[in-house]
Amino acid sequence: MDGIDELRQFSRENLHRIWKTTKEGRTLMGEEHRLAEAMRAHPEYHNAWEFADLTGPTRYEGEGNNPYLHITVHAIVEGQLEADDPPEVTQALQRLRRSGFNRHDAIHLIGTAWIRGMHPVLAEGKAFEIEKYRKHLRRLGR
Repeated sequence: MDGIDELRQFSRENLHRIWKTTKEGRTLMGEEHRLAEAMRAHPEYHNAWEFADLTGPTRYEGEGNNPYLHITVHAIVEGQLEADDPPEVTQALQRLRRSGFNRHDAIHLIGTAWIRGMHPVLAEGKAFEIEKYRKHLRRLGR
C-alpha cells in the first residue's frame, strides 16, 4: 500500500469511528464535531459511513460526489468559518445567504472554491495560493 492508499484507509476508518461515536450519542469536539455534523447533514451518505472501515483504500467510484471528500470539505469550510480565517469565507457565506442560498448550499459553493484552490496543490505539488482563494470567495454571491 502506498502513502495515498494508507492515508485514504486511515481517513475512512476515522470517519467510521466518528460516525459510530455520533450514533452512540457521545460528544465530539473540534474537527471531529465538525465532521460529525457534516455527516448528519448528508443522509444520502449514511450508508457510506456505516461501512467506511470496510471499503479499503480503493478510489471511490460512485456516481456524483465522493462522500469522503465531500464531508471533509464541509468540515474544512466550517472550521474556516469558526476561525474567521480567512475572513472572506464568512463574508461569502453572508452574501450567499442574502442572495437566497440556504446555509448548506452556501457551504457547498465555498467548498467548491476551496477545492478549486487545492487542485494545483494536490495535482502538481504547488503551494496553495491563498490570494486566489480569497479573490474567488469575494466573487461569490455578487
